[in-house]
Amino acid sequence: MAYLHESNVDSLLGRPRTPFEVVRRLTLSQLFFKLKISHSKDDIENLVASKATPTLFPDVKEPLTRLRGKYQMAVLSNGDLKSLDGAVNGLGIPVDRAISAEQAGFYKPHSGVYQHALKELGLPGEQVLHVAAHAWDIRGARAAGMAGAYINRYDIPYVDADGSQADLEVSGLEELANRLV
Repeated sequence: MAYLHESNVDSLLGRPRTPFEVVRRLTLSQLFFKLKISHSKDDIENLVASKATPTLFPDVKEPLTRLRGKYQMAVLSNGDLKSLDGAVNGLGIPVDRAISAEQAGFYKPHSGVYQHALKELGLPGEQVLHVAAHAWDIRGARAAGMAGAYINRYDIPYVDADGSQADLEVSGLEELANRLV
């Protein structure tokens, strides 16, 4: 979670957002050093390149396809827009658009990221359900007026520092789609 640390430092110091690719490289390097794994710059670059296109959970496309047309859907990611667009298009994720935290100048969970998403979508927060696998992500969305759905794939309790609960908790996107349509 080095990007969270870097985003906090950037915010507290009033600095611009550190580019995601820089944070990704820094995170990998710190992890290798912490685990005492020898590595080269090429090792880091190869790992970064291998993660350029993420792997989807098997239950992603069908439920999103069922929801598409009934709801405006977007991916909101901390990744840079170029990589995000490539991943969404390359994987064939059935959404209307990709929105990057890069465009807002912050990282999630800064409320400015979610406010930027609302502006891009042309919707008020009360009309948006932010779906996430982390309490901190839902907390940021709720700070911008959105509702939050927690995807609990691993049966890990939803824990938020303020004691709040997600507005909806489901085991995966199939269950989410079933509850929304």
